[in-house]
Amino acid sequence: MKKNASSRRFAVAVALLLWSAASALALEFRDVEVQVEPNGSIRIPFADLEAAAVEPSDDIVIGGIVRRPSGTPGVGQVLFHADAFEYVAPPDFEGATAFEFSARSGETMAIGKVVVQIGATANKPEK
Repeated sequence: MKKNASSRRFAVAVALLLWSAASALALEFRDVEVQVEPNGSIRIPFADLEAAAVEPSDDIVIGGIVRRPSGTPGVGQVLFHADAFEYVAPPDFEGATAFEFSARSGETMAIGKVVVQIGATANKPEK
């Protein structure tokens, strides 16, 4: 009986630990509101990313679409999964002021503001 109660306490402690870890992960996301242009493109100014304290390893999620910057401005490129948006600019970061994404042909995107979530996520879509 004593062993069973101890096992139950251990299970509760593990569950609480997992719940707090999941809560902490969810809090890592920062929202950045960006404008969707009439042509269906999205610009994410570097200044907005800096204000959201984005790290080079963070994900940029647009409507559930995950794109991972491979470096900071001035270094690297942006990788993306094939989906409704494609990465447009900058091909290199020199002189660039924003990440730009464009709706692929045949895809439609509502004009207006969209919330972009930035942060780490354990669930990455398969390519």
